[in-house]
Amino acid sequence: MADFEQITFNYATAYILTVMCNIALPARVNPGYIHRGIVMGNKKGIVSRLLVALILVIGASSLFIGCGPEPEVPVYTKENITLKFKNDSGLPCHIEITGRSDSGTIFDTTDWESSFDFPSVLKPEIPTGGSEKIITIKDVVVFGKSQKREYNYNPVFDIHVISEDSVYKSSWNRFKATSKDQYSSGIFHIKKGKDEYNKDALIVDFSN
Repeated sequence: MADFEQITFNYATAYILTVMCNIALPARVNPGYIHRGIVMGNKKGIVSRLLVALILVIGASSLFIGCGPEPEVPVYTKENITLKFKNDSGLPCHIEITGRSDSGTIFDTTDWESSFDFPSVLKPEIPTGGSEKIITIKDVVVFGKSQKREYNYNPVFDIHVISEDSVYKSSWNRFKATSKDQYSSGIFHIKKGKDEYNKDALIVDFSN
């Protein structure tokens, strides 16, 4: 289709240039041999050919404008990610988990999304006593693929530890994965520590 449009455009351009040259350099007419009506007919024929050429050029240009590169249509894959928590602080607390899936490499977002927020997990209690708490985050985008390219999306977890103790403050902690399963194989440990202001707080750490 693109070859046909190019040929049409080239032909129309050459045609209109030829007609314009005929107008700019009219043939010499001998009044003694050519009737005035014939001269007028020739002029009308030139104008008609000029109009046809203009229509061809406009039509070919419209085809070029409407036939740009096809947009990519990414298809995204979602999975559930399971995280394990253990409260080693001996103090009651809850957590909130928010975050996103991040490609880390997509900057031209015309057809692609560079990141996706995933559903938040709000305030499950992490019991004391050493037992593990399993939390599942649903519908996390982990992969995208189109006709031309593909990308991995890795989760970024923002974990808010909410302390119920008056002495130990709450804290925010961010964990940025380099693979979708990086934080599924170990345990998040909640323990006593210091926050960014060097205040006593309940913080979370990860270990395999």
